Amino acid sequence: MSSSAAPLGNTGKKSPCFLMTIDMEDWFQLVGAGLDYQFKNGEGANDPWDSFSPRLHRTVPWILDELDRHQRKATFFVLGWAAHRHPELVREIDRRGHEVASHSYHHKIVYRQSHEEFRTDLVRSKNVLEELIGKPVIGFRASTASITDWAMEILAEEGFLYDSSLFPSTYHDVYGKLDGMETDELVSRHSSGILEVKFSCLPLLGKRLPWSGGGYFRLLPLWLFRAGIRRIRESGQPFMFFTHPWELDPETPRLNTLKKQYAWRRYVGISSARRNFMNLTAAYDTTRIDSYLRAEGLL
Repeated sequence: MSSSAAPLGNTGKKSPCFLMTIDMEDWFQLVGAGLDYQFKNGEGANDPWDSFSPRLHRTVPWILDELDRHQRKATFFVLGWAAHRHPELVREIDRRGHEVASHSYHHKIVYRQSHEEFRTDLVRSKNVLEELIGKPVIGFRASTASITDWAMEILAEEGFLYDSSLFPSTYHDVYGKLDGMETDELVSRHSSGILEVKFSCLPLLGKRLPWSGGGYFRLLPLWLFRAGIRRIRESGQPFMFFTHPWELDPETPRLNTLKKQYAWRRYVGISSARRNFMNLTAAYDTTRIDSYLRAEGLL
């Protein structure tokens, strides 16, 4: 079957949805530090992440309170490793009415793993999360948007209903690809049967600029970022935003082992990110991915 995809969902609404997503990983769990690849078969006795002081217990409650303040909902893509160490946070996310989805267990780039390594990590993450919340976990997001076509097949086999990992932007040095799915529509169905809910991009001069959050949100002035959101929504497409707890932590520690260029991209704009996030949650009626897909009749 071809991997090309057709756009799905209702694109004719006057006020398309604003999908809020949080990638729940701690400040030291980044691919650029190389610590994720020190894991072999489980953490073992020398887990490199255990040498760092966690901050999720400080930042995630703040995010939940801010969402509650405006009665907003979100999808939290939770790293299995973090869920294992902060089970109370995962249960609280679910208790407050947000979606719990998988962000893998060890945050490795998908296309650098074997098929079996990816499956083992995926199933471990899914099992940890489902034990904590007592309900099926149906969504997945790959580390650093590193999705591939073969991984989509494994997601379908393991009971996932949607993926949200594709950044169909013009260029990036790490992002993965899905055959035939780099289109302007936010939601498409892959040949595996899995729905792909893409990161939002802004079409400009024949290119697609990343416009979904993360470093792009921290780098741009808020008025300009919101202008891009408005243009995407005026086209009839939903907008999907993403961020991480460490981005909303003004006191997030710095990893001094990062290369200079990567470190700049990692930390630019953190001092104002929390205030800008508060602005977004006040301005937009955000929702969770699974709720949107069900409302559109896609699940």
